[in-house]
Amino acid sequence: MNNKIICAILAVSFCQTAVARKEKIDYEQDFNSLLTLSGKAGYSLGNLFGSGTVPTFSGAMYGGEVEYIFGRAYFSVAPFFEYRWMRIQNSANTLTSTDSWQQSYWGGGLRVYTGRAFFKAGYGSSSVTESISISGNTARYTASPKTLLLGAGMSWVFPRYLRVEMGADMMHTKVRLIDGNFPARRDLFHYSAYLALKLVLDSGYRSTGKKK
Repeated sequence: MNNKIICAILAVSFCQTAVARKEKIDYEQDFNSLLTLSGKAGYSLGNLFGSGTVPTFSGAMYGGEVEYIFGRAYFSVAPFFEYRWMRIQNSANTLTSTDSWQQSYWGGGLRVYTGRAFFKAGYGSSSVTESISISGNTARYTASPKTLLLGAGMSWVFPRYLRVEMGADMMHTKVRLIDGNFPARRDLFHYSAYLALKLVLDSGYRSTGKKK
């Protein structure tokens, strides 16, 4: 008799836990469509090819993004539009010789979410300026090339309308001679790690349960 009572209690507890967990998952992740606005900040490290040497550049990166997510917790897709800006410095800079690369990028692409993980691919236009200063004499080269963006990361829900995202991505910017006044072709590969805060605008949220 005691064993039956214990089994019954355990069964009820298990059901309650399962329901509570389902309600929490629904509250945090279940949706039909969501519009998000985000700001991000991170650090970039890259290499510039095309000048005989391969200098390393590094510096801060800032940006913002708009995306529209539609799907469910286990799989969803999100077209996005992103803007980012960075100014990175040559690691070989000295007091008399400096080389810096400034770039703004705007473009669109697609994210794929699987649970909290995501993968993304994008393509867009950049505006770049390389400034080389030697003993006070400065040469500036500008161009408007195309840029390919690939990345991945994790996204966590805190309150219903806020997400925190950590990600890493790679950008390839190919500067051709016809894109500006560079004396030779340049290829910048740079890698960024960033933290983003996302504001969720509820445009079709659906939950099958309520968080207790």
